[in-house]
Amino acid sequence: MRVSDKLVLDSWFTKSIDFDIPVVGKAKKEDYCNATPCSISPTPSKFPYPYSIKNDEIQIRYKGGIYHPICLQASGNISVNPKDIKNYENLSDGEKETLDGIYKKSEKRKLEEEESNVASEVNGETSAKKKKLSEDEESSEVKKD
Repeated sequence: MRVSDKLVLDSWFTKSIDFDIPVVGKAKKEDYCNATPCSISPTPSKFPYPYSIKNDEIQIRYKGGIYHPICLQASGNISVNPKDIKNYENLSDGEKETLDGIYKKSEKRKLEEEESNVASEVNGETSAKKKKLSEDEESSEVKKD
């Protein structure tokens, strides 16, 4: 594309400064969740299957997609404190607790995974050291013979 054409397009389209900031709110219409797979719906959330986000449910809009809060968190695309999500303060207390609960479970799961990874690395290093020691012992025994 020529530079002059790009300038014309740029004059008609504005870039959003909050494109990568998630926005929470109630769904105004039934829609599809963009997560693959959707954690809420047992069937894929695409036509001709039924809508997975119902009217007046909490939804999060992020980078042009619409998600259930649990689906967005499970996708791993984003790691944000729920209080940093735009329009969080407009939610009811129950909705805030639900959103906080989803993110706390996710953080707990991540911590458990990190702990298990660290434990497996430590165990792996320990077994590697034991293996190296046994190899060293074998080689020293071979040298003695």
